Amino acid sequence: GGLKWSYQASGDTGTSPAVSNGTVYMTSSFGEILGLDTVTGSLKWRATFGKQSTTESSSASSPAVFNGRIYFNGLRSGDFQSLVFCYGP
Repeated sequence: GGLKWSYQASGDTGTSPAVSNGTVYMTSSFGEILGLDTVTGSLKWRATFGKQSTTESSSASSPAVFNGRIYFNGLRSGDFQSLVFCYGP
């Protein structure tokens, strides 16, 4: 089969995505974690964790999903302290 969909994120998304329960989770160097619909590729969910600047990078690891929560490490905006983040119910 051919390409089903693509998504243009802000910043670099060079890490591997995680997939769980119909959602593709990915981080970007723009300080975002995104949740995309696995069927349509449309944005379902977005949160910010880092410096939102096109000139400063907020690096992040590939996300991992466990029990409905998304885990990854990255740099906190402001002081650029390296932290582990957890999003979800």
